[in-house]
Amino acid sequence: MKRLIMTGALVLASCAAAVAQVTGPLPPAPPYGANQTANLLFQTQLAISRAAISNPQAAQAAAISYQQALQRYNAGDITASRTAALQALMYANAQVPHPIPTISALPPTNFGAVGPLVRVNGGNVAAIDTAAFVAQARGAVAACVTANDPHTAQAETQLAAAVKAEDAANYNAARAAAKSAVDLCAAAQRR
Repeated sequence: MKRLIMTGALVLASCAAAVAQVTGPLPPAPPYGANQTANLLFQTQLAISRAAISNPQAAQAAAISYQQALQRYNAGDITASRTAALQALMYANAQVPHPIPTISALPPTNFGAVGPLVRVNGGNVAAIDTAAFVAQARGAVAACVTANDPHTAQAETQLAAAVKAEDAANYNAARAAAKSAVDLCAAAQRR
């Protein structure tokens, strides 16, 4: 019993500054162990001290109910005192409100600025599109070489022209040459 009283005194002493800042000094609880209501008021005072550190708003609301409970206890109204003390405990033990994180939406796109030279990872849209055409042409020429297609030489010439145009950033010419190489090797790809 002494250990519990000393622990309570230690908690009150360590939290006194926080309680004083948030709620003002709390009136002392009746002696611990006098009766169940006195014990409840003491526990309420400890809970308010803890809440003053983690949730000051809840501690303020609990302090008001605690003071009402203490007044009613001193007036001899034990039932109303218990009710107010329990209300103070509920306020003091309320959870700290945490804002719910929101998922940020994608940034708005300016559709008026979208064009062939919009910058994306790896270059711009036109360059990436042309690189895809050239890659398809490389696959088609490889299929021609494997199949010993008679159009292999023409397809390799078109592929070389597509690569040269792509390096020069002439994307329309590169796409046209790549399409021509794919068309020349179309029969070899079907086999």
